[in-house]
Amino acid sequence: RHLLHCGECHTGRNALGGFVAGRDYAGHREDADGGTVPNITPHETGIDDWSESDIAWLLKTGLTPSGDAIQGTMAKLVEHGSSHLSDEDLAAVAAWVVSLPPVENRVRDAAAAPADADDEYDFDFQ
Repeated sequence: RHLLHCGECHTGRNALGGFVAGRDYAGHREDADGGTVPNITPHETGIDDWSESDIAWLLKTGLTPSGDAIQGTMAKLVEHGSSHLSDEDLAAVAAWVVSLPPVENRVRDAAAAPADADDEYDFDFQ
Protein backbone atom coordinates (compact mmCIF):
# COMPACT_ATOMS: atom_id res chain seq x y z
CA ARG A 1 0.00 0.00 0.00
CA HIS A 2 2.98 2.32 0.42
CA LEU A 3 6.44 2.85 1.92
CA LEU A 4 5.53 2.45 5.60
CA HIS A 5 2.58 0.08 5.01
CA CYS A 6 0.17 2.43 6.83
CA GLY A 7 -2.89 0.62 5.54
CA GLU A 8 -1.87 -2.65 7.14
CA CYS A 9 -2.67 -1.30 10.61
CA HIS A 10 -4.79 1.81 10.01
CA THR A 11 -7.41 0.04 7.86
CA GLY A 12 -9.86 -2.16 9.73
CA ARG A 13 -10.29 -5.78 8.78
CA ASN A 14 -13.35 -7.95 8.58
CA ALA A 15 -13.79 -11.33 10.26
CA LEU A 16 -11.96 -13.03 7.38
CA GLY A 17 -8.96 -10.69 7.60
CA GLY A 18 -9.80 -8.65 4.53
CA PHE A 19 -9.79 -4.87 4.51
CA VAL A 20 -13.11 -3.19 5.29
CA ALA A 21 -14.26 -1.54 2.06
CA GLY A 22 -14.44 2.25 2.12
CA ARG A 23 -12.48 2.55 5.36
CA ASP A 24 -8.92 2.88 4.04
CA TYR A 25 -6.71 4.47 6.71
CA ALA A 26 -9.76 5.28 8.91
CA GLY A 27 -8.51 3.32 11.92
CA HIS A 28 -10.30 0.81 14.09
CA ARG A 29 -10.94 -0.04 17.68
CA GLU A 30 -8.39 -2.75 18.41
CA ASP A 31 -4.99 -3.74 17.03
CA ALA A 32 -3.05 -6.95 17.65
CA ASP A 33 -1.76 -5.51 20.95
CA GLY A 34 -5.26 -4.55 22.14
CA GLY A 35 -4.83 -0.80 21.57
CA THR A 36 -6.80 1.51 19.35
CA VAL A 37 -5.58 2.41 15.88
CA PRO A 38 -6.36 6.02 14.96
CA ASN A 39 -7.99 7.34 11.84
CA ILE A 40 -5.15 8.96 9.88
CA THR A 41 -7.32 10.56 7.21
CA PRO A 42 -7.77 14.36 7.21
CA HIS A 43 -11.32 14.11 8.58
CA GLU A 44 -12.32 15.76 11.88
CA THR A 45 -12.61 12.22 13.33
CA GLY A 46 -9.05 11.57 12.18
CA ILE A 47 -5.97 13.77 12.05
CA ASP A 48 -8.19 16.67 10.96
CA ASP A 49 -5.96 19.67 10.31
CA TRP A 50 -2.51 18.23 11.08
CA SER A 51 0.09 19.81 8.83
CA GLU A 52 2.64 17.93 6.79
CA SER A 53 5.28 19.03 9.29
CA ASP A 54 3.15 17.61 12.16
CA ILE A 55 3.05 14.23 10.44
CA ALA A 56 6.74 14.24 9.57
CA TRP A 57 7.54 15.17 13.21
CA LEU A 58 5.47 12.24 14.49
CA LEU A 59 7.20 9.83 12.12
CA LYS A 60 10.62 11.18 13.15
CA THR A 61 10.12 11.50 16.93
CA GLY A 62 7.04 9.51 17.93
CA LEU A 63 5.39 12.65 19.32
CA THR A 64 2.01 14.05 18.28
CA PRO A 65 1.49 17.78 17.71
CA SER A 66 0.11 18.01 21.28
CA GLY A 67 3.27 16.37 22.67
CA ASP A 68 1.78 12.97 23.46
CA ALA A 69 4.02 9.97 22.79
CA ILE A 70 2.62 7.30 20.50
CA GLN A 71 2.41 3.77 21.88
CA GLY A 72 2.47 0.12 20.85
CA THR A 73 3.21 -1.06 17.37
CA MET A 74 3.43 2.48 15.98
CA ALA A 75 6.10 3.39 18.53
CA LYS A 76 8.11 0.38 17.35
CA LEU A 77 7.64 1.41 13.71
CA VAL A 78 9.00 4.87 14.48
CA GLU A 79 11.90 3.58 16.57
CA HIS A 80 13.02 0.93 14.11
CA GLY A 81 11.79 2.42 10.86
CA SER A 82 10.51 5.87 10.08
CA SER A 83 12.87 7.73 12.45
CA HIS A 84 15.71 6.60 10.17
CA LEU A 85 14.18 8.05 6.99
CA SER A 86 15.60 11.18 5.42
CA ASP A 87 13.76 14.45 5.92
CA GLU A 88 12.84 14.35 2.22
CA ASP A 89 11.27 10.88 2.57
CA LEU A 90 9.39 11.95 5.70
CA ALA A 91 8.09 15.01 3.86
CA ALA A 92 6.92 12.81 0.97
CA VAL A 93 5.08 10.43 3.32
CA ALA A 94 3.50 13.39 5.12
CA ALA A 95 2.35 14.94 1.83
CA TRP A 96 0.80 11.61 0.87
CA VAL A 97 -1.03 11.30 4.22
CA VAL A 98 -2.62 14.76 3.98
CA SER A 99 -3.72 13.93 0.43
CA LEU A 100 -5.78 10.93 1.58
CA PRO A 101 -9.54 11.27 1.13
CA PRO A 102 -11.19 12.16 4.46
CA VAL A 103 -13.10 9.21 5.94
CA GLU A 104 -15.44 9.61 8.89
CA ASN A 105 -14.71 7.04 11.58
CA ARG A 106 -14.60 8.02 15.22
CA VAL A 107 -12.35 5.43 16.83
CA ARG A 108 -13.38 5.11 20.44
CA ASP A 109 -11.04 4.30 23.28
CA ALA A 110 -10.89 0.50 23.62
CA ALA A 111 -11.34 0.70 27.41
CA ALA A 112 -14.52 2.74 27.01
CA ALA A 113 -15.98 0.58 24.24
CA PRO A 114 -18.66 -1.92 25.21
CA ALA A 115 -17.69 -5.56 24.85
CA ASP A 116 -20.05 -6.32 21.98
CA ALA A 117 -18.81 -8.87 19.46
CA ASP A 118 -21.50 -7.80 16.98
CA ASP A 119 -20.13 -4.25 16.93
CA GLU A 120 -16.56 -5.10 15.99
CA TYR A 121 -15.54 -1.82 14.35
CA ASP A 122 -18.00 0.78 15.69
CA PHE A 123 -18.24 2.73 12.45
CA ASP A 124 -20.39 5.83 12.32
CA PHE A 125 -22.37 5.29 9.12
CA GLN A 126 -24.45 8.34 8.39
